[in-house]
Amino acid sequence: MNNKLHFALHGISLTAIAVLFYLVLTTNGSIGSQPSAESGLDYADAGLNENAGLPAYNEADTANLAKAGFGLRIVYVNADSILTRFDYYKKLRSNMEAKARRSEQELESEARKLEQEYADAQKRAQGMSQEQLAMLEQGLMRKQQNIMMLRENLSKELADEEEKLDKILRQKVQTYFKRLSKQEGYDYVLSYHYGSNVVYGNQTHDITARVISDLNREYGVEQSNKKK
Repeated sequence: MNNKLHFALHGISLTAIAVLFYLVLTTNGSIGSQPSAESGLDYADAGLNENAGLPAYNEADTANLAKAGFGLRIVYVNADSILTRFDYYKKLRSNMEAKARRSEQELESEARKLEQEYADAQKRAQGMSQEQLAMLEQGLMRKQQNIMMLRENLSKELADEEEKLDKILRQKVQTYFKRLSKQEGYDYVLSYHYGSNVVYGNQTHDITARVISDLNREYGVEQSNKKK
């Protein structure tokens, strides 16, 4: 019992809501390579505008997409840009981060209480009998175990919440892409991000800006309807 007890919340990661956008993949082989500056795949996320740094969506361009050999209409989106600019995702991420901070603060508070009890016990130990010392030690050990259980419960609670929100987000985005593909006649909607298998894409096929605009507009309407 000579060491101070320190507890922290471990394993809590929001990269989870690391989602989506792998709706339909090509059946061609994978090519592992990073996109070049000339590829048209821009990972820049500068500016305040939700579509800053993204190729402008031109309805005339996408309405006349080059057909890829087999008469397929193929478009792609930048998954990283969508995640960082989709208002709904930003809200989910913010809520999860806040909940994780509260959980960590709760654990730290309990750990500080236990450390103080340990310090007080050391001061009183010299005047105690062996039986009293044993009872005191058992009590401190129980409290330590309770903190460990609390940490596990909070971690599980956050993981379950993250999984639930991730499912909701996936369903929302997949519903949108199914509707968009039916409306525009797309055969494939591909996703690219840093390190993905898509190494080149003509910017006229990049519909990221439109997707972000559509998703945020629909989310804004949902929020407005809730306030009525």
